[in-house]
Amino acid sequence: MASEFAHSQPLSDMASEFAHSQHHVRKIGELSGMGLSEVRRVRGDGNCFYRAVGFAWLEALAALSANGCRIEEALPCGWPGEEGF
Repeated sequence: MASEFAHSQPLSDMASEFAHSQHHVRKIGELSGMGLSEVRRVRGDGNCFYRAVGFAWLEALAALSANGCRIEEALPCGWPGEEGF
């Protein structure tokens, strides 16, 4: 089974991949200007949006934790209760 996620790669790799489209190159430049430097590809199977958002959220929590942020600070409203599911 293929992996659901690829390793992150530099945003510049995507720019070279889409060098034929000035529109894409401009958008990639805008993302770079916003401080983004990496991209992670997700398998496009109809659930890719939810998978990408969930993975990005977990990756952000891990980064906050690595910087010493407590979960209570990262999730000010707390974990959702059973009624939220």
